[in-house]
Amino acid sequence: MRAVLRIVLTLLNLIFLLFLEIGESALSNCSSLVELLVPQLQKVNNVYGLTFNGVGNLKVVDVHLNQQFSGFGGALPDKEGTTVYVGNENVKQTLQKELKKAKVVVEGS
Repeated sequence: MRAVLRIVLTLLNLIFLLFLEIGESALSNCSSLVELLVPQLQKVNNVYGLTFNGVGNLKVVDVHLNQQFSGFGGALPDKEGTTVYVGNENVKQTLQKELKKAKVVVEGS
């Protein structure tokens, strides 16, 4: 996964319908990335804090199919103008503890 993502630094949208995990540094320096659609995401590895390093233009993140998503582990840049779509109110409340500036929205509400 990392090798592919490093090649697509100029992509605006990444859609990974079946991905369950984003690895350490996987999206590092994808500065043009605007939308990240990983609706079944379960885990973000961010041990060294580099997973979303250099991803500053992200506007939409979609994890709405995982009803137990527990967070980005501090990896996702918390910015106004970013909207995170989730599957239920419990996930929304959990993410709002991690994301103070980004908007967290329950999909379909």
